[in-house]
Amino acid sequence: MDNLIKDLLAFLSGSKSSFFASLEIRKRLEKAGFIYLPEDKPFKIMRGEKYYLCHQGTTIVAFITGSEKIAKTGFNLAGSHIDYPCLKLKPQSLKTEKGITKIGVQLYGSPIISTWLDRELGIAGKIIVKTAKGYKVEYVDLKKPVAVIPN
Repeated sequence: MDNLIKDLLAFLSGSKSSFFASLEIRKRLEKAGFIYLPEDKPFKIMRGEKYYLCHQGTTIVAFITGSEKIAKTGFNLAGSHIDYPCLKLKPQSLKTEKGITKIGVQLYGSPIISTWLDRELGIAGKIIVKTAKGYKVEYVDLKKPVAVIPN
């Protein structure tokens, strides 16, 4: 049981945003032998295999196909979600007034506001960067507290 708890705590510590949770889940699925199915290409599902899809970096669908026909064995289905209440940074909202730097945020997922006040907060998530070749997605984790929402 200790190893399960340690593994859960390591997963939660590394999942500072739903994007990081998704990356960790994908890594674990691949380690367990699941095959990635890209959304933008045709794929063929075979009996007795393990597959997963990832949509927009946060939606993951994983499944194991049975070796028998579904009409004979039926199927099991379980669901969960990896997004959770957070404060999302608003684009281009950084401003400084009277020596205090502020950044605009928007609420996501009905957070309990009091749990966010008067504590050190970090920044982690997904950004889109413009490059000479177009746009690319990068994941950011500042790994240290950079803000406080005063009560």
